[in-house]
Amino acid sequence: MCLSRPQAPAAPPRDLAAEQAQEDRQEQQTETQRTARQGALQDTITRKRGGTGRRSLISGSSGGMGYYNEYN
Repeated sequence: MCLSRPQAPAAPPRDLAAEQAQEDRQEQQTETQRTARQGALQDTITRKRGGTGRRSLISGSSGGMGYYNEYN
């Protein structure tokens, strides 16, 4: 008694237009993520930098120690 193996169904034909559309969507999504990440980075830098102008070296959250030393 020989049992035959069931044959796997043939793969459907590739739809090149759908594949191209999917690649385009993925590229757009990647570009959107990249610009959002860049915008968030700019916001973070602006927020951490503190003030701008004359007093920023003294009153900023970082830097200025070489510029303003209270022991001099």
